[in-house]
Amino acid sequence: MNRRLPGTLTPRLGLLGTVVSVAVLATFPATRAAAQSQPSPWEVGVSVGAGPQITGTYEHRFTPSLSGHSEATGFAGQDVRLRGGTGITLTASVTRSLSRRLALQFVLAAARAPLAGPSSDYVWTLDYTSRQPPDYTPRPVEVTGSVAWPTTDGEMRRLAAAANLVVRYPLYERVSLAFSGGVSVQRLEGELSPLGVTLFREGGHSTLSAETYSVEVALRPAYVAGLDLGTEFAWQLSARTSLAFELRYFAAPSTRLDAVMNRVVDNGGAVHPTTPSELNAVAPPHRVEFDPSFGAALLGIRYRI
Repeated sequence: MNRRLPGTLTPRLGLLGTVVSVAVLATFPATRAAAQSQPSPWEVGVSVGAGPQITGTYEHRFTPSLSGHSEATGFAGQDVRLRGGTGITLTASVTRSLSRRLALQFVLAAARAPLAGPSSDYVWTLDYTSRQPPDYTPRPVEVTGSVAWPTTDGEMRRLAAAANLVVRYPLYERVSLAFSGGVSVQRLEGELSPLGVTLFREGGHSTLSAETYSVEVALRPAYVAGLDLGTEFAWQLSARTSLAFELRYFAAPSTRLDAVMNRVVDNGGAVHPTTPSELNAVAPPHRVEFDPSFGAALLGIRYRI
């Protein structure tokens, strides 16, 4: 048997339901607005800047050879002091806030800079045994040469990746200071030219010819681990965008890059043409030692996503 509620109770329940519904609908936009007002924990940034770059030393050395004379020995080479000029650096970063002051950051930096340095004279000496007509008696022969060499220059390119911990300090209402530090890995490569290589050939009647070529040396890619340190001043332009001035330094220990003859820049009027393959077989270049540490002053934009 169905029992009906009193007529006076039914309107009251309906009125109560209406009030609850209106309250929920009224608080929903406020809750959503509050959620949207919370700053995003993710921030991306791009920066461009310049700073001093890599330095190094190249001791260009090889032992000359002479076809048909296994006893031949000698020395050839030059010393180059390389100084990195001011290079261009581009960085991109992704930062994840952990709290109001702490964050994790990933930085990717690409830099390229000219290399130049004075070279010592290019010198060579060759000792071998000659058998000249008419008697073909073995005779020791020593030949030497020296050439004033121009400045050696080139370019160094690098790609660095770093993972950092960031500590932020608010200075004013819209200005903040941040310090970052962590581990980094660099990839280095580049070119150097000109360097000297002399090839010796023995012609008819045991006549010796010496031809010196100017060559370009390619520095093969190498990887080195180190540290990444940074300081950043940020000025908030809007709720999502900031302008940042940054000082960043990548520190790494000295490293050696393998070198290979890349091309002939000038044959110096040589009669016999040569190729990089022949030069690498006769005079394989030594490794080049560099200090890969570098720094840059950068200006960029930060955006919260």
